[in-house]
Amino acid sequence: MAQSAKSRWGRLWKNNDFMRYWFGLSVSGFGNQITNLALPTIAILVLHITVFEVGLLGTVEYLAYPAIGLLVGVWVDRHRRKPILVMCNLGSALSLASLPVAYFFGALSVYQIFAIAAVSGVISVFYNVAYQSYLPSLVDSSDLVEGNSKIQTTASAASVVGPTLAGYLINLVGSAYAIVTDVAGYFVSVGSTLSIRKAEPKPTDERIGGERQALVPEIREGIAAIVHNSVLATLTGCVTTINFGSTLSSTVFLYFAYNEVHLTPLLVGLVGTSGGVAFLLASVVANRVSTGLGIGRALTLSILPGFGWMGYPLALVLPPLPTLLAFSFIASFGVLIFNITALSLMQRTTPNWLLGRMTATRRTISWGVIPVASILAGALGGLIGLSLTIIIGGLISGASVFWALLGPVYRIREDDAQEDLH
Repeated sequence: MAQSAKSRWGRLWKNNDFMRYWFGLSVSGFGNQITNLALPTIAILVLHITVFEVGLLGTVEYLAYPAIGLLVGVWVDRHRRKPILVMCNLGSALSLASLPVAYFFGALSVYQIFAIAAVSGVISVFYNVAYQSYLPSLVDSSDLVEGNSKIQTTASAASVVGPTLAGYLINLVGSAYAIVTDVAGYFVSVGSTLSIRKAEPKPTDERIGGERQALVPEIREGIAAIVHNSVLATLTGCVTTINFGSTLSSTVFLYFAYNEVHLTPLLVGLVGTSGGVAFLLASVVANRVSTGLGIGRALTLSILPGFGWMGYPLALVLPPLPTLLAFSFIASFGVLIFNITALSLMQRTTPNWLLGRMTATRRTISWGVIPVASILAGALGGLIGLSLTIIIGGLISGASVFWALLGPVYRIREDDAQEDLH
């Protein structure tokens, strides 16, 4: 009985440092959901930017990934990750806090929105590389799947509650003041991360007695970790295609929802919550799906719901809210299964001294297409219409399944994953 309970709930509940780390991520994750809806809502409904400017806003936010991603990967591998996480949270809090202050004094402008997006993008590069590289230093390798599952589960819970809460707060106090919730969440995350007691070892290169190479060779190693590994290369290609397609659709979705379907922020939040319910359900069943189908098949099948974006424009001819709720659920369901399985696979098979550069290289490639897709979405939205832009994005996102089917990913099994990846 005790063994059954342990296997069901996992070992990390008794790991106090992981629990502190998890708590900080969870609190800031809930706050992020507020900003994710509030910031573009301010731009669209308060500052009345065009659909092209909506695309440009996404480009500014994600431009840092192709610009500095590889350098950040090397830098993170040379430094302890915990201080990086703390500084990133502080930077995000201060940047976002400037928005409600400016709004209160009547000084808010579209230029400040773009500046906040640019600063957030730079911070995001450092934070995402560091946080994914920090977990293997905090827990045993055998606990990585459990750790990632727990993190993704609360992220999913935030995506369930967060969008509706964001819509409610926007209706209640306005989009600018709703962001104060996210600012508070970042400060809580800072305190939680600082309370972690486990000492993080100084990063060293285990192959050469702790000595680091020059910058360019280390960047090349991060690239080689992806390019010379058929599975990691295929997964990166798959994620890149998913991101390009889903960004085409998601960039213009809020403009579509507010200006063509005429939803309120609260109803838009409910649509986001439907996707969050799918995230939560997927995070709960991810391990079972991976075990039952095998890693390769689970990864492959989890891509198919990306086609769900193609159904969003049906909201113009069918009852809008039920239609968007249904397709938001469909489009979101496979994302968490893919993320949990793929991320755990990458962390488990990449040496810790190379993990930051591998993560940065993967994100530089897969997130590097987002600014391109964002500006393209803004242009296409004005040229061919929002509906057709969303449909094209859904088609591209779902078609990324061919990366998995035609490469080695589909054939991976749990018992030979380690062997296939080396």
